[in-house]
This record gives sequence, structure tokens and C-alpha cells, in this order.
Amino acid sequence: MGWPSSVLPALVLVCSWNAVTAGSLRPEEPRDLQGNVGASPLCLSEYFQEHGYIEVGPGVKYFFMFIKSYFFPESDPTVIWQQGESGLSGLTSFLTTNGPCTLNTSTGTTTFRNSLNWNQAFNVLWIDEPAGVGFSTGTTVTDVPTRAAYMRNFTINFFKKFSQYNHRVYFFGSSQAGLVIPKVAKSIYEYNEGKSRLKKINLVGIALINALVSMRMQYASLPKMAYDSPPAPRRITEEQYDKMNLEALKCVNFATLCNQGQAEADCDRASEACQDSTIYSLPKEVSINMYDLRQVCQNQEPDYCRPYAQVETFLNRADVKQSMGVDPKFVYKRYNPKVDKDLRSDASYYADSYEILGSMMDNNGLKLLVVAGDCSYMQPWATTKEWLLNVKFSQQDQFKNTKDVDLKTDKTTTIGQIRYLKLLHGARIVFVKLYGAGQDIAQAAALPTLETLNYFILDTFPV
Repeated sequence: MGWPSSVLPALVLVCSWNAVTAGSLRPEEPRDLQGNVGASPLCLSEYFQEHGYIEVGPGVKYFFMFIKSYFFPESDPTVIWQQGESGLSGLTSFLTTNGPCTLNTSTGTTTFRNSLNWNQAFNVLWIDEPAGVGFSTGTTVTDVPTRAAYMRNFTINFFKKFSQYNHRVYFFGSSQAGLVIPKVAKSIYEYNEGKSRLKKINLVGIALINALVSMRMQYASLPKMAYDSPPAPRRITEEQYDKMNLEALKCVNFATLCNQGQAEADCDRASEACQDSTIYSLPKEVSINMYDLRQVCQNQEPDYCRPYAQVETFLNRADVKQSMGVDPKFVYKRYNPKVDKDLRSDASYYADSYEILGSMMDNNGLKLLVVAGDCSYMQPWATTKEWLLNVKFSQQDQFKNTKDVDLKTDKTTTIGQIRYLKLLHGARIVFVKLYGAGQDIAQAAALPTLETLNYFILDTFPV
């Protein structure tokens, strides 16, 4: 079914505006759901909402917001979304990017319907992870293996409680969720071994969207992104570029040593070399938006010119917390700087996570989608493509030799490039470079992102 013409927005393509028609997505929602039906401060009826806490470890509970698909929730896919930015609440994206309701940022007190929300085709879970972030409670764990184990526990316990949604399950995530999601997927496949079909988690695939999977590869590319990354303008001088390259080399060398042996001394040096370098500080000094090279941002941490302060104000309203099953006295914080620092300081932050993807495609039929925006500073698209081509699996050479082709939503509108390969055992591997998109692809290029995810789940990429 096609989109109503009234909800088709414009799409940024190579930093210019072109109209797009999405041909395979559903209408926004049935007419009888218009209006605020049910006692909820959000823009949709409580009928569609499940929210609360899931215990994931000793004394550790993750808060979740689950929104049913508007049409066929007990047969549509279920997407578990991880925000990924360390220390940042997952509810920020729920209220500003891909959720059913968008916060009115001019007032911070009301929400309105997001015509490009993900619930038109999927059930979606938003999670505050790890503990200490958002509404989640308990002791914070900072190492990637334990975070992955807790997310596995969350997934298992959630579907024990809501088994009707355990079908065609996907993990979608951005930024540092790329370090965690591959390990979560692997642990779930291990959990499924020897279990009957009804007791397995029906994990089908994962989508990594501007995701960090290798610190050493990412940092090596950042100076070039700031200096020469069309269509974005040049942001630094040649002298600054040379200095960034020298510091990037130091970071990459220590991160490589840390990645190889996980020796504490090497990992400590990697943390110091990477986090304290001009690679982070210089873009802020010259007001580069770390999430979109085309934009200037003087309001850097923690929001990077995004309306997350208003999200915090809204979620601290007593009536909102009560409607979400949260103690009204609980103080919601959109960002926890200590959690952020601790995550970035942990040795596992510097370990590559992409190497285990190949065995899951070969042995478990995993469907893998990797999406990169061409204007992101923090996750350079060329690096994303490079690590994906280095994933070892039985058809790796075939994927390397597959050509990139234009990705179109119709015969005339090109939204990016795609490399697609159908694998054995039902697996897929797909790389998509989206034009005119920064780090927050789902926000800056909402329609092509949703179209891409829909193509992926339905396996209908026009290639």
C-alpha cells in the first residue's frame, strides 16, 4: 500500500531537497485511531502501549516502552531498538525520531503524531540501557560482554511475558549499540540451541545504522571526514588535519594492541589516546556538529543541538511518569555523564565486534543490514563499508565482487547506493549508503530510512 500524498515529506539528497514517493509502506494508521483515545499524555491510545521494567540481572531492571504495530501486532515483526549513544536514554529517540509521537519542542509539554513512525509496520521496543540511564535502575555494568548478557536476559524475559510478539524478531541499533548487538544475537542463538520452536527467540536479523563496531577503524577515518568529505564543507585547516592524523594514529595503535590482547595497560592507553585527542576536542572548538558535518553546532554535549532537554522536562512530569508506571518521585535524566565516561573507559569498548557476524550468517541464517549516512562525522560511511567487506563468511568473496547500484524508491528518485547479496540458508547481507544523512539517519532522513528498513524486513530491495 502507498503513502497518502498528504504525509509525503521532502528528502535531503546530497544536501538538496527532492520529493520522494514511498511505494511500499502502509498508510499512517486507521482513521478510527485518530485523536487521543484513552487516558494517556502521549498522542496515542494506551491500547497500543506496554511499558514497565524487566529484570536483567541481580537488582538491575531495564525500563522499556513497547508500542504495538498499528495493524497486525501479533503477526508483524518485532523490532528491539537500541539508541546506542553511551549514557543517553533510549526514550530520547522515542520522542524525537522514530516513535509514534513527536514532542512539541517549542513547548515541551505536548506530543503530536509522527507520520513517519516505525509502528506503521513493526512492533517496536525502546529501552533505557544500561542501568543508570533514563528510568532504568540498579548497578551500572560497563563492559560489553555483560551488557550483551543483560540484553539477552531482557529479550528472553520480555518474550516470556509477551510471547504473542515473539515472531520475526530484529535488533536495530545505532552508534555504540554496534558493539553490543552482535554479541546479543550470538548469545540468543546459543540460548536457542536444543530448545523447541515455541521456546526459542525467533531472531531473524539485525540492522546496524551508523554503528560503531571497531574503534580502531573508526578513528583512522575521522580526520579525513572533517577535512575532505563532500558534500559537506571543509571544516578544518590542513595544519589541523595533520595534527588530527598524528593523534588518530596513536589512538589506532593502542586500540589495535588492546583489541588483540585486552591487556589492561594497552586498553588504558587506548582510552587516554582516543578520548583525550583533538579528534574529539577540535570539532567542538570549530563548532562542527559531530552528528552531521553539514551543520554547525555550538551546543555540544550532551545533546549536540538536538531537543533532548525538552524530552527530560516532559518525562519528569508526574502525570507522564504515572502513565508509564514509573514512581512519580523518580528523577528522569536524559543523559548520565558518569555512565558515558565509564563505558568509554572500559577495555571492551576498543574490541572489534563485527568478526562474529559471519558465522551467524553461515550457521543461523542471520539477515544483516548495515546502513551508513554520507554526512556523519562519528561513523564515516567508508569505514563502515570497509569493515563489512572484511567480515569473514562462506560467500565473502562473492559479496566483495558484488557491485554497488543505485537505491531508488521509484524509477527517478535515488536515495543512496546498495550492495545486496542473497546467501544460503535464508541469510542476507546488505550495505546501504544513504545520501544527505548524518548520524541520526532516522531523524534527518526519516522516509528513506523507514523505506530501507521496510525493504529489508520484507526482502523487497529493488535490485
